[in-house]
Amino acid sequence: MKIPLKFIFCALFVTIGAYAQHPNENKLKFYHKNPVWIRMMEDSSVNYYEAKIAFEEFWRNKEKPEEEHEANEKSKKKSFLARLFQNTSDSKKYSFEYKRFENWLRTKAPYIKPDGTLMTDDEYLKLINEELRRRKEDVLKF
Repeated sequence: MKIPLKFIFCALFVTIGAYAQHPNENKLKFYHKNPVWIRMMEDSSVNYYEAKIAFEEFWRNKEKPEEEHEANEKSKKKSFLARLFQNTSDSKKYSFEYKRFENWLRTKAPYIKPDGTLMTDDEYLKLINEELRRRKEDVLKF
C-alpha cells in the first residue's frame, strides 16, 4: 500500500503545529496559577503584552477584586459568622496589586514600542524634549 506524499506532508505539519502549541499552553497554565504579573510590572525590560497576558490569564475564571465601597456594602449585608468563615480568595489577597497593575497598564500604554518593550528612560526623555521643542516652535510662530 502506497501512502500519498500529500498525506505525509499534512501529517508532518499537523504534528509540528501541535508540538509548537505545547510550550505556549504550559506558559498559560503557569500564568494562571502564579501571579508573575506582579514582578513583571517592576521589571523595566518586560514585554508589556506578555505582562498583560499573564495578568489576564491569572484572573481568568477568578473573582476579581471589588472597589472598596462595593466590598463594604456586601460586608454589611453578611452575618457575623459568614464574615468570620469567609474564604480568603485571590481576590482579597491580590486586590492591591490588581489595582496597581491596572494603573501600570494605563500609565505605560503610551510608551510601548512596536515589539512590546517599554521605552527606556533615555528614550522617554528624548520624546519629552522633542515635544517641548515642537511646542516652543509652535508658540514662536504666532
